[in-house]
Amino acid sequence: LMPLRANALLASRGVGVLAPMANLALKAALGILRFLGPRTEGLKVREWDWKDFLDDQDYAGFLQQWRLQRRNSLEKNEAYLRWRLGFQGVDYRIVSAHRGDKLVGLSILRSCRPDGVPSLALMDVMTLESEPAVLSVLVDGWRRLAARTGEEVVLTMMSEHHAGRRSLWRFGFVRTPAVFSLILKCLSAKAKEKVLPDTTHWDLMW
Repeated sequence: LMPLRANALLASRGVGVLAPMANLALKAALGILRFLGPRTEGLKVREWDWKDFLDDQDYAGFLQQWRLQRRNSLEKNEAYLRWRLGFQGVDYRIVSAHRGDKLVGLSILRSCRPDGVPSLALMDVMTLESEPAVLSVLVDGWRRLAARTGEEVVLTMMSEHHAGRRSLWRFGFVRTPAVFSLILKCLSAKAKEKVLPDTTHWDLMW
């Protein structure tokens, strides 16, 4: 999770009086991390309603490039996204990154309130490895969205391997004690047993 403000979290633990001091410390720490982060010249970030994004952007072209970077991945084509994001009636938001007119990264977020703390859940993030600074510009977009909607935390769930590969700590993310168990079942004799439990081969997110 990436804490942005501490009001609700500290209030839920009966120490809300400490929130102003904690918020100043968080603001300073995030500012330093942003200053030390990769330069994002030429990249821009946009926020969308998910339907507007799919109607406007060349998601199919982006997905084709993204899949070349992955050994295993979900079949996240446009039809899948329209089903996944539409069937629950939840207000999903897309934060995307662009170089010129080219889509180079996207993320899917929604509001949630774990333990009463207003939060943004990062459900998915996809970036092109040819743009090493793209995650930095996406993080800026998440912070702006959280500031606009009043969320105090950005949280996500991904494998330890991919969290480390993306160096999430550089942006203020900290690991929580929560553990997620994934049940895998081999449905094809072509699948190699050693590949299935190896998280380096998977890029699954909550």
